[in-house]
Amino acid sequence: MYQDLKAYKNQPKDEQNTEIKARFEELCQTQTDFEFLNQALKRLQKNKEELLLVLERLELPLHNNLSERDIRDYVKKRKVSGSS
Repeated sequence: MYQDLKAYKNQPKDEQNTEIKARFEELCQTQTDFEFLNQALKRLQKNKEELLLVLERLELPLHNNLSERDIRDYVKKRKVSGSS
């Protein structure tokens, strides 16, 4: 699905948009024998609009690597000093 989202960002097409949303719905409707996984899928379903916002706003990044990189130095200092 991530690869499809990347492809959609590069060349958006309405049929891709619909297909990605349908695949997301299908994924979230999946029932497994593992309650923890079922709960995770329910949380994904609840956050569907936020998770698929990139389909409406192509300028949004697909990952949060830049945000993670911004706080990395702070976290390293916190670990070394033993507190914040």
